Amino acid sequence: MKTMNMEVILDDKTNLHIVGDGAPWIEEQIEKNFRDQANFLIDFYHMSQYLAEASKCCCPESHKDWLRSSQASMKEGKVEKVLSLLKIHQEECSMEKDMVHFSSKNLLTIFAQ
Repeated sequence: MKTMNMEVILDDKTNLHIVGDGAPWIEEQIEKNFRDQANFLIDFYHMSQYLAEASKCCCPESHKDWLRSSQASMKEGKVEKVLSLLKIHQEECSMEKDMVHFSSKNLLTIFAQ
């Protein structure tokens, strides 16, 4: 594996949009290196993986329908709707707190593609 060092020069008008899988270390590095000049987006694929796991608890009798509905809501920008459903079930399902943590810094902003 090759390592590349890259210097990025940002002025105070530059904003970055960084896409990733939602791992906490990515958020930490963005905060450390770019502070308020960067927005972090979790990609649709990884967001769907989180929702698929949550669907088994949130709606075990029809988890595939719940997943599709939640994905559609995310694509329509109804982030808070999905997050509120996750919060309702978080404790009873022992869901990872990371799934709901995304709301604190708007990490569940998803492309509608």
